[in-house]
Amino acid sequence: MLPLPGKQLAEAIWITDEWSREYFHWFSDALPRLMAAEQSGFYGPVLLPEHYAQVPFVPPSLHMLGATPLHYDPHKKLTVSELIVPAHAAPTGNYNPQLINLLRSRFNAGHQNAAGKNIYVSRAKAAKRKIINETQVAGVFARHGFEVHIFEDYTFEQQVQLARSAKVLAGLHGAGLTNMLFMPRGGKVLELRNEQDSHNNCFFAMAAALEHDYYYLLSKGTSTDTYHADFYVDVAPLEAVAAQLAAS
Repeated sequence: MLPLPGKQLAEAIWITDEWSREYFHWFSDALPRLMAAEQSGFYGPVLLPEHYAQVPFVPPSLHMLGATPLHYDPHKKLTVSELIVPAHAAPTGNYNPQLINLLRSRFNAGHQNAAGKNIYVSRAKAAKRKIINETQVAGVFARHGFEVHIFEDYTFEQQVQLARSAKVLAGLHGAGLTNMLFMPRGGKVLELRNEQDSHNNCFFAMAAALEHDYYYLLSKGTSTDTYHADFYVDVAPLEAVAAQLAAS
């Protein structure tokens, strides 16, 4: 491809890796790198593979941040005179508090939503990592005044609006809990966790970095591999913790 004519750019920013098309990794790993670049005075377009234009949350999130995406065709030549490649802000599952809080403030700039809702994020329509007794679990949350939402039914902008209004965000370990990023500081997060997984603490670490109170309830997973397991949630302790959170 070298001798072929192609497009030239003076400057661009590269923030992606092999996981960045996933919701959690886009917000927890990729966008903090954009914040780091901007803090260092670089505001060039964000260079992305062309298929990122079809990822539902990527274009609107960049638009909300005032960033310009530039999609490239891997089959065509592109020369960038100065390519800015910020280091990862922290190992994945961990966070640079300054950058993750800057990201929240950028997303919520100009919005003064009163945070009063209790929200349960259901994975009823997820392709994997489901709750086996989902109907019972959703019923427990509903009895204690939680709104039950399936985020797959909403646009990215609608998800952000919901999270901005949340005082409590509860759900099974999964991408939906990433939306604590849009909650005002001082919220509460309840994670339903795999009792066989003691090392995957990414949402505890995110809650700590964002200054939310973090709660968890252990559930029986069908595997030690949380990513591929399904879960049975004991509704008796769930009743207790849902009541505690609703009253707080």
